Amino acid sequence: MSMDSFLESSIFNLKMNQDAAGGFDLKDEGKLAIGAGREDISGLMPLYLFREHWDIAKRKIQPLFGFMCTLEPLGYASNQFYTIPYLVLNKALKKSIETPSESNT
Repeated sequence: MSMDSFLESSIFNLKMNQDAAGGFDLKDEGKLAIGAGREDISGLMPLYLFREHWDIAKRKIQPLFGFMCTLEPLGYASNQFYTIPYLVLNKALKKSIETPSESNT
């Protein structure tokens, strides 16, 4: 999913339902966008394939992280650039440990 389509879908869903972001209750999941497999998407991480791609991604990451943290694309703060990727990595590692598979047993 592209960042632009995620932001458009998220803003539309928030206008239709203020609770689409999930809120502070752990039982409520964010439903900002819907993926190709009909899964709920609450955030994105830019894909880094090669140096030229990163030149574009590092400019688009700021409004994306600002929106993911404050529901406002202009809500970006420089510490989000270092915090969010490690939070995503932490969540992936925890999920990997909780759900054993052939690759991590």
